[in-house]
Amino acid sequence: MFRFFWLAISLSLLVVGCGGRQSDLTVDQAIQAFTNAGLECENPQTIDPNDTSPVPKTFTEAKRCVVPSVNADHGLRVFAFASDRDLQQVQAYYEGFTGMFGSYVFVRDNLLFQTSVSMPKELADQYQETFQTFTP
Repeated sequence: MFRFFWLAISLSLLVVGCGGRQSDLTVDQAIQAFTNAGLECENPQTIDPNDTSPVPKTFTEAKRCVVPSVNADHGLRVFAFASDRDLQQVQAYYEGFTGMFGSYVFVRDNLLFQTSVSMPKELADQYQETFQTFTP
């Protein structure tokens, strides 16, 4: 009986640890971190989960910002997810593009940050560094 109890507890912890997200970072925290670091993230707009774009609608929240120094309409997106499975669907979608349609995709805990490869790599690296290290 005692052995069964510990087995049940161990399995429960394993399921909980593997199935969910490890953090509750927010889209707004990431956007504020970009701004605080002096990076452009202008005119943040909520991405409507009912829009007609082919991006999987597995996110709980998402916003798009403009980076005018790259291009007047160049955007970046930050998504929040409730589970790894939901995040992986959007990650696979963006990582499926190559060449001039390719994306930089960065994941941190429950967030995914995406921008196109039209952003210079050095600038994308600055966004990635900020994204990976900001404190809520």
